[in-house]
Amino acid sequence: MQSFNFNQNSTGIIYATLSLLNLGLYSQAHFTFLNNKEKIIDIINSNKSQPDDIINILIYFGVDITLIDDIQSNIENLKDKRKKYLYILINLIRDRKKEIFKDLENDIQEKKLKSYINEMSDIPNILLELNLPTLSDLCSLILEFKEDEIDFYKMLPCDNLETYIGKSLLEAIDVKRNEIIYIPKTISKYDFKDNDVEIISYKSKALVSMHLLRIKDEYLIIDCGAHINNLKLETINIENFISENKIPRKKIKSIIISHAHLDHYGSLNTIQEYVDEIYMTKDTYNIINIVAKSINIDESKVKIKKDYDEFKIGNLNIKFFPTNHIKGSVGICVEYNNKKIVYTGDFSFNRQCTTQYIDQGNFYEFKNADYLIMETTCGYKNIDLPYIYNKKLFTYFVDLSIKNNKKVIVPSFSVGIAQEYYELINNSTIKANVIVDGSAIKVNEYYNKRKNNVIANNQLNHNKRKNIDEKYYENDIIIVSSGLINDISLAEKYFDLALNDKNMVTILKCKTIGKNLLERKLNAYDAISINLIDISLSSHANYEDLLKTINMIKPKNLIMVHGKGIKLYDDLYNV
Repeated sequence: MQSFNFNQNSTGIIYATLSLLNLGLYSQAHFTFLNNKEKIIDIINSNKSQPDDIINILIYFGVDITLIDDIQSNIENLKDKRKKYLYILINLIRDRKKEIFKDLENDIQEKKLKSYINEMSDIPNILLELNLPTLSDLCSLILEFKEDEIDFYKMLPCDNLETYIGKSLLEAIDVKRNEIIYIPKTISKYDFKDNDVEIISYKSKALVSMHLLRIKDEYLIIDCGAHINNLKLETINIENFISENKIPRKKIKSIIISHAHLDHYGSLNTIQEYVDEIYMTKDTYNIINIVAKSINIDESKVKIKKDYDEFKIGNLNIKFFPTNHIKGSVGICVEYNNKKIVYTGDFSFNRQCTTQYIDQGNFYEFKNADYLIMETTCGYKNIDLPYIYNKKLFTYFVDLSIKNNKKVIVPSFSVGIAQEYYELINNSTIKANVIVDGSAIKVNEYYNKRKNNVIANNQLNHNKRKNIDEKYYENDIIIVSSGLINDISLAEKYFDLALNDKNMVTILKCKTIGKNLLERKLNAYDAISINLIDISLSSHANYEDLLKTINMIKPKNLIMVHGKGIKLYDDLYNV
């Protein structure tokens, strides 16, 4: 979801922020508040909002009373006197936190932190003295210690208001976080070189993956993506890449494709002329053949491997491991002369419907790797909703739309996420006619043939023989592929039908090409009956999982690819 933006005089920002808090979406509410803080203060000063609403905002976010011109009179008019005293208490706590942070800046840490914790643990007693029993667990904390250092913390379950306050009070403790984050010997983006290994990555504004590994005198390419620009497939100029980086062409003999997404295999037509062997899993091979008719893989060069296979390419020892991104996706471990290189590919620790779940602990196998080449798609999304909340929001908004007789259109990539969306609807209480259209149809058929697949045969409604108008008006929910060129034109037709529909239509915007196409089309309309909701069920590792992966593997050298990097490392070390 994205932050809400409001006009300067709109009181809606207060109610929108409170709504997010009441849903339990604290990080998103905090993000929205910070982006609109000046507007909120102006609204409070203008006395346009009810006192009870004002105090909720002040309590949730600990707004400094000195920022408000005439807050005292508003507080005195509160119907709920408990909140008046609670706000006073929160201000006292905020002032104490300021002192703590000053001490932390001066490296007076351990004693002050413990003192702070003791003070926080006394707060329930203070609240009881104020006759606030319903708020007595407001700051009840469970703190676990390990060798006299804070290991982690969590709040006792309570109502949303109290929980968020408890969370905000822990900011001082959270400064310890940077001390437990593992710091590799070197941190770089895309390229790396030392006496033993050189890693050269293709770089472009689009997230297109191709990485060349040189280990002593051995060369290996991993992935060779492409992207769509203005309805045209833009592939990597392999010849330029080789010549610019002074790579001996005859030394390149093999390529590994990590998974069947266009940004990782889209330039296969060109690069297969340079190599003798193309390694991938069976699922990756089959899915590419299903969705990418323009790519003609030279079958004589294809070497099919399983997702746990170990094999050799020249003098390199290769091991595949599943990454829970899409069906058939793998990471790659390369070993040579006691040097270990781990390439994560696109990966996820989320529990998805169509992939083999991997436990985070599996990555301990690669502990102390010499080199970790890691995707960072979500490396700057340190304020983001957890996957489980996005799933709940998806079904909530779909159900809400259907109950209010609104059609729902979901543009989606054809592989993996389209099936995920369908399964969420299928496993919910939503009662509606659902259709999947575009390239996802054949992918679904392939998934159905695979053993132990979670999507049962004949479960999906394809309606292949009907025209697009019939499909649109006969179904309540339309999941349409929008990631490939032929799919984009199909998605555009559905968007046109929605834009000209007399009834309200909900479009769940996803982070696909369809989203950009939709936004361009919407700009041509002054007033339309469209609900636009941006919810993305990403199959990429989120910000916290990226940090966990580094902490688990503890690589000597970290090479960040497929994204801008990781915000924490950029902020701390100016990578």
